[in-house]
Amino acid sequence: MAPLVKMMILTFFLIALSSKLSPLPRHSLPPPPPSPSDGLSLELIPPHSPKSPFYKKTHHSSLGIVNPLISPSKQGGMLISVGIGTGDDGTAPYKSYLLRLDTGTDLTWIQCEECNIEDENHRCYSQRGEPYPNSKSGSYRPVPKSHPFCLPGDYDEERGRCTYSIQNFEYGLNSSGVLAADTFTFPSPTGTARVNNIGFGCGYKNYNPSASHDYEVTGVFGMSRGFRSFLRQYQYERFSYCLAPYVKNENPPQTYLRFGSEVRPPPTYFQTLDLLMLGSNKYYYYVELEDLGVNSQRLRIDRTKFGNQPLLLDTGFPGSYFLNAVHEELVGKLDSILITAAGEFSKIIRDDSSICYKRMRKPPQGFTPNIPSVNYFFKGGAHLNLPPQNVFERMEVTESTTRRVREWFYLNIFSSQIKNILGAYQQTDFKFIFE
Repeated sequence: MAPLVKMMILTFFLIALSSKLSPLPRHSLPPPPPSPSDGLSLELIPPHSPKSPFYKKTHHSSLGIVNPLISPSKQGGMLISVGIGTGDDGTAPYKSYLLRLDTGTDLTWIQCEECNIEDENHRCYSQRGEPYPNSKSGSYRPVPKSHPFCLPGDYDEERGRCTYSIQNFEYGLNSSGVLAADTFTFPSPTGTARVNNIGFGCGYKNYNPSASHDYEVTGVFGMSRGFRSFLRQYQYERFSYCLAPYVKNENPPQTYLRFGSEVRPPPTYFQTLDLLMLGSNKYYYYVELEDLGVNSQRLRIDRTKFGNQPLLLDTGFPGSYFLNAVHEELVGKLDSILITAAGEFSKIIRDDSSICYKRMRKPPQGFTPNIPSVNYFFKGGAHLNLPPQNVFERMEVTESTTRRVREWFYLNIFSSQIKNILGAYQQTDFKFIFE
């Protein structure tokens, strides 16, 4: 049996600086939470869990092909099991699906049966099982034109329905479809929670470059502060999550996305970060990052290299991203430690421009002091110290010529031309409370 993973948790308490966002009209919202305690806890399924479709029983590669425990192709992520729809007799759920937790988008969406139509306006990405058969759900309803979800220009007059379109430029996940409402059912530690009339996107034209015939993630669970998010629809004022480490374990620790009164109070020691609530940022979880460090030494990066952009906390991205100039400075410092100073590693740039460091000497057990940590320094004094396992994915690769097993350390911080993002991999082992 694999050893249990102990979580060393440091809490970050994130507070919005402006007044509360305007509530949606009451008639457009689902009924009040079913629990008298006004709280809800949903289990998070990490990619290393046997419950996750990304789980791999073996992580040893051969013939020089990198086949890590958690694929570094940016397809992993924290998942939530959601039941959608009801049968003709009113029972719920009609079907259960795995959705990716995404704090960087508001709309929850899923592939629906209409994507099977064979023409240029419809497309399914490959998945195991059928897309959601919404026509068979007794509680499925497209939202009317008067619904607050239906923005000007989104209504299709010809077909008489409100539509949406979402594009993710970093990892290519796109969806277009119909805005609808249905019954959602959530398994929770205190019993099954059933919520009627949850608004979501029913996708009929979808694209996912990571999908294959056995892909089981059928959509996204939107948790930003946008008006279409589950958080806003359910009118919760606070939520929290703690993401389990990306470490192979047959019995990973259970962690939860908690809402309302289910959110546990912060421990004695915690750090406070202010959420930026200006302009378009008010719908997302942005914080002000002042600098980066390696092994606790500040890099003193010129602020203009961050593009004068804040840092987005986004669990929809497995890894983290920095604008090109910032990424170059970070990688330069890592190079100076792993290659120049220690002389122990060689650097490999893969076809997708991601970076690996190959250990050239016989590997010691686990992570060693010469594998650097990375530090985030925030405005106001808070800091996030990422241990090596939150920066690199360790894998073993068998060289095709020598048959020698080498340790590779895959840098899970990537270069971007668009945003600075703190992704799920770097958020593991830390508890975040939002209110």
